[in-house]
Parts: sequence; C-alpha cells; structure tokens
Amino acid sequence: MNPETVRKDKWDILKISAEIALPIVALVFTYFYQAKQQRVSEANLQLAQANRELARAQVEGSLLPYLSSNDPKQREIALSLARVLDEKFGADAAAILALNDPSAEVRIKAGSALRTLSRSGPDDVRKAAQAGLEQIDVMNELRAKGLLDKLRDAEGYLAGGSTSGKEAALTLYREVFAQLSAGARGKLDQKLLADAERDYREGNVGNALSEYRALFADYRQGARD
Repeated sequence: MNPETVRKDKWDILKISAEIALPIVALVFTYFYQAKQQRVSEANLQLAQANRELARAQVEGSLLPYLSSNDPKQREIALSLARVLDEKFGADAAAILALNDPSAEVRIKAGSALRTLSRSGPDDVRKAAQAGLEQIDVMNELRAKGLLDKLRDAEGYLAGGSTSGKEAALTLYREVFAQLSAGARGKLDQKLLADAERDYREGNVGNALSEYRALFADYRQGARD
C-alpha cells in the first residue's frame, strides 16, 4: 500500500477517534456508575441507565457525520468504530451502508460486518444484522435484474402528482414485485405486502400505491453497481 495512503488512513482514524473521545469516556463512566448504583439503590439505577443511554446517543451522534462523509474511507472507519462502541448501532449503520452506499467496497465491508454480527452478540444485535442481510439479498436481486431503475421511474411518475402518474407508478411497483423470486418476496414486509395486494384487488389504488411504495422504501436509493 502507498505510504501516503497509510498515513492518511491513520490520520483519519486518529481524527475520528479524537472527536468522539469525550462521548466514549462518558459511556465508560456511566457503565461503571451504573454497576455501582445497582449495588447501592434500585431507584438510582434508573438514573444511571438514563445517563448511559444519553452517553450512547452522544457517541452515535459523533459518528453520524463520518458515516455520511463523502470520503468512503471515513465511512469504513466510522462503521468499524460503531461496531466496537455499540453493536446494535453498528448493525443498523451497516445495514444502511450495505444497501445504499455509492462505494461497492464500503457496501461489501458493511455486508461482511452484518454477517459477523449475525453470528454473535445479544439477540437484538443478531436480529438487526439478520434483517440487514435479508435486505441485502433483496437489493442484490433488484440490482442484478435491473429493477432499481423501475423503482426510480415510479418515483418520477409520482412527482408529477397526476392520476395517470400514480397509476403508472403502481404498475411499475407491481412489475418489480412480479419479477422478484419467491425467496426475495418472502424477505419483504409480509403484512405490508398483504395489505397492498388486498387494497389493489379491492380497487383502493391510493392505499395500494402507498403500501407498495413503503414496501420498497429501503431500496429506491440503492446504487446500481
């Protein structure tokens, strides 16, 4: 690797770590404070838990600008730190990056993070990671079959606000759904899908359109390649 690139990567890590150092210290402090309070008083435990949640929120807030940075390397570093500091937040961030990041390398690393988190950690972390992996499967099929453009075209029709545009958008959403495999369909929100299908059969076009749009909400901004 180019020495200049190595130096830049190390600088990025130090820069991000420095900017979130105070929230990290607060998180560690509240963790030990909570343990002490648990021994002292159950009443004070609620306050300790609230403080810990506040510290966690501060850590997450410090990482968000880097997770949405224009620099893909900073996004990778921020994701790695998120996984270390808060696995649930790391899983949620990885799911978003794996679906929509413009960098194929970042998407691959985010997917790898999800696979790791799906095999370890608390139940909520594993469930979040598994849900993210299922979304990746759907996105990969949408991308491979060239269906992302249809989702974007549907949004274009809706932008006009006309009745004909809404009907065209609904047709596109149903075409996208019809071209998905049974496996991918099974990974979509089944309740939302059932509601959309029912409203379509009953002629409730407006409701059906809203439900199909919500069904594909996480995929409309996906990168094409």
